[in-house]
Amino acid sequence: MERLTQGSAIACQVGEEAALYALGALDAEASRRFAKRLDAGCPLCEHEVSAMSDAASAQAWALPAVAPRASLRDRLMARVDSQRSVSAYGESNHDGGASVVLESEGQWEPVCPGVTRKSLHYDPKANTATFLLRMDPDAVLPAHRHGGTEQCLVLQGEVEDGGTPLRQGDFQTLGRGSTHTAARSKSGCLLLIVAEEPAATRFL
Repeated sequence: MERLTQGSAIACQVGEEAALYALGALDAEASRRFAKRLDAGCPLCEHEVSAMSDAASAQAWALPAVAPRASLRDRLMARVDSQRSVSAYGESNHDGGASVVLESEGQWEPVCPGVTRKSLHYDPKANTATFLLRMDPDAVLPAHRHGGTEQCLVLQGEVEDGGTPLRQGDFQTLGRGSTHTAARSKSGCLLLIVAEEPAATRFL
């Protein structure tokens, strides 16, 4: 009877430690001791940790979904934006926070029919985005209002903007609050854009 009581006490202690270990609630020293017992192949420890982990996961999924506060969501999105270039294109191989985007990297995202955009860099301090804008032959970028300053350099092809033809090497700047008339490209073009965010998101 005494042996059974001692065995029950040990099993109970292991169960408690396993629950705390599975939840990450053990202090550093106790966690290291329990991890050593797992590494040594303790079958009771392994069973209890597995059971507690499954129970904790099931309990988490059973909880009702709670919408985050607006302030928390805004902070999270700001953190995501600040890491946009690193997460999309990998860690920098240069000192000073520099990043490199190879031609084969990144994704082209649709803006409107015949027009796509590939993000290159986002500067959270200046709130500016650098991206490529590609227009297929005969594509039209609808008129829109600029929420911030936009700079545009034509890298390839030609585009007609407000009746003014812009060709390779031509540069244009548009101020905050300005209205950008519909831009058309007969042969297709590739543009390099540096713009305050949000710069050209409100089509008219």
